[in-house]
Amino acid sequence: MLLRWSTLSSIKLRNKKKLAVENAYYLSSILQSSTDTAIVATDLYYNVKYFNHAAEQLFGVPASMALKSNVERIHEGISKASDKRFTETIKKVKEQGSYSFILEHNDKTLQAELSVIKDNANECAGFLLLGHDLSARIAEEKKQELVKERLQKAEKMESLGLMAGGVAHDLNNILSGIVSYPELLLMQLPESSELREPIRAIQESGKRAATVVADLLTVARGVATSKAPHDVHLLVNDFLCSPECEKLCSLYPKIKCKEKMEAEDSIIFCSPVHIKNTLMNLVGNSMEAIDGKGTISISTCNQQLDTNEASKFDLQAGNYLILSVKDNGKGIAEKDLEHIFEPFYTKKVMGKSGTGLGLAIVWNTMQDHNGRVTVESTEHGTCFDLYFPTNVTQNIVEEKENENTALPTDTNKHILVVDDEPQLRDIACKTLESIGYQVDSVCSGELAIKFVKDNPVDLVMLDMLMEPGMNGRQTYEEILKLYPDQKAIIASGFSESDDVKAAFQLGVGGFIKKPYSVARLGRAIEEALNS
Repeated sequence: MLLRWSTLSSIKLRNKKKLAVENAYYLSSILQSSTDTAIVATDLYYNVKYFNHAAEQLFGVPASMALKSNVERIHEGISKASDKRFTETIKKVKEQGSYSFILEHNDKTLQAELSVIKDNANECAGFLLLGHDLSARIAEEKKQELVKERLQKAEKMESLGLMAGGVAHDLNNILSGIVSYPELLLMQLPESSELREPIRAIQESGKRAATVVADLLTVARGVATSKAPHDVHLLVNDFLCSPECEKLCSLYPKIKCKEKMEAEDSIIFCSPVHIKNTLMNLVGNSMEAIDGKGTISISTCNQQLDTNEASKFDLQAGNYLILSVKDNGKGIAEKDLEHIFEPFYTKKVMGKSGTGLGLAIVWNTMQDHNGRVTVESTEHGTCFDLYFPTNVTQNIVEEKENENTALPTDTNKHILVVDDEPQLRDIACKTLESIGYQVDSVCSGELAIKFVKDNPVDLVMLDMLMEPGMNGRQTYEEILKLYPDQKAIIASGFSESDDVKAAFQLGVGGFIKKPYSVARLGRAIEEALNS
């Protein structure tokens, strides 16, 4: 059967239209299935002709509404940019053929590429917009950058801490003579002696130097510190009523300190000495930042941090007490903010206001207390927030350090001093002999073991770091093999925390930090002997 040409043409036309419809359907399906790329097509007058599902989700505009509108009106609704920005963008697209730009919308960051759609005559017939949501990628990059910054900061602080710890150990050994010998001399001199005042001045200078070294030890984070449950509100009150705070306030009489204690759960597991020292540094910094009259506010509140909030501060999710110190001073320059917690980074005048360790002490104290410190600063003032974990169930204890404690009365005991520094052995021996104890000394752990084999003693006073040879922990381990109930204390200017903990687990009865006073050493010996 023969078909006329007109019939064949008609069949071909119908097949071509059917194929075009099928192709359009398949193309539309492919474009709609794009889950991460927003696709928007318009005519020459910006009227929307195509708007896929990804565009609906990305721009927050239903396709039914978009297809009845145009890109210019949609742009006005979703972008904070001006109409001028839209006009400039279209101009660049027409000139260049395509143009990429960033669009901020609903806390999202969108990367968009706008290009020209051309007809068969190679003329502009419309525009095609392709958009991608960069928010997740940017958030991940920021997270990785934050982790990297925290790691770099931790490594920097650790290296500085190691340096500070080594310096502190050596300085404490040197200061022991400056602090202890004057006290021994004062015990022998008559009250009428003209030498008492200059010797007492030497002793006080040594004590002030020892305080600076104690700050170095806090930066080093290698010294053993005892922690117990304490009420932060009581610690703040104790600080505000302390002679140190009163002296600080007398230097800045136009500045008022206000407190606002609102935390219902105010108990934290802490070292009260370090918390008060932290307050002293923060309040002192705040006072120096204020010109003339001003106010410093100390406040507390409770806050529960979920996983996302806690991760911002590199903390565990849970309940926290926030201790805040806020001033209305001149603020901290932005270029200084990232360095303020580094040891010796300071804008203070040497000899007038501190050593440059203040904020490093604050940072390390918070690390040691499993907390964090954050800071916000503008030209209107600065606020430091200290995050302490709560949920402390132990009973609150109050510790009072009293240098005037009576010396031991039962001194009929034999003590062995083990220290590699000749001067420190001499100081320890003279101090213990002044109390009434029988004392011998050796310069190494190996000699200590040899000594106690033939001469059992009631207590061994061990230096922790001795070179070369055995350290204090290793020495005690060997002595315990000879005498399982041997009593001992550690006396050190600085100690590795792992060794200190191990020594305590072995049975060491106490830790005394160099330089020490006669009363403190006597009390430590008595407590260890009676334990």
